[in-house]
Amino acid sequence: MASDLPEKRQPGALLSLWLVVCRFAVAGLLGFAAYHKLQDPQEFAFAIKAYKILPDHLIHVSAFAIPWLEALVALTLVMGLWARAAAFLSAGLLVSFIFAIASVMIRADVEVSECSCFGEAVIICDKEPGWCHIIQNTVLLAFSLMVAYWGPGRLSMDHMVASAPSPDDAPQA
Repeated sequence: MASDLPEKRQPGALLSLWLVVCRFAVAGLLGFAAYHKLQDPQEFAFAIKAYKILPDHLIHVSAFAIPWLEALVALTLVMGLWARAAAFLSAGLLVSFIFAIASVMIRADVEVSECSCFGEAVIICDKEPGWCHIIQNTVLLAFSLMVAYWGPGRLSMDHMVASAPSPDDAPQA
C-alpha cells in the first residue's frame, strides 16, 4: 500500500560527500578539544571562571560536562549515528563558545589571556580569544547546521539504518 507521506529526498553524491567532510571536521575539532580539556579539568575550570559568565556553583559542573559532551558529540558525528541530533548539540556548543568569546571581547572588565579551547594546544588561532576564534567557530557552526539540515550523508550509520529493508518490505507468500 502506498503511503500518503512524501518520500524523503536523499542528498546527491557530492553533497553527501561534503556532509561527511563537515561531520569529520566538526568531530575532529570537538574531539581534540575534549581530549585536551579532559587532561586537566581543573585548568579548564579556571578558564571557565576567567570568562565571568557562569555563577561559581556551575563552573565545576561545566568543566566536567562540556568536555564529555564534546567527546560524545564527536563520537556520534564520526560514526554518523544520531548525526542530526549530534549536529544540533554541536551547534549549541558552538553558539555558546561564540557568545563567550564575543562577551570577553566586548567587556572591558574581563581579561582572558587564553581561550582554553584546546587546552595548551594551538590549532588555527592564537591562544588569546579574538576574531579568529569567532570565525573558526562560525565555520564549524555552519558545518553543523548543514549536517543538521541535510543529514549525515551516505557514509553513516544513520543512512545504513534508514536504507535497510524493513520487515514490511518482505515479499508476501
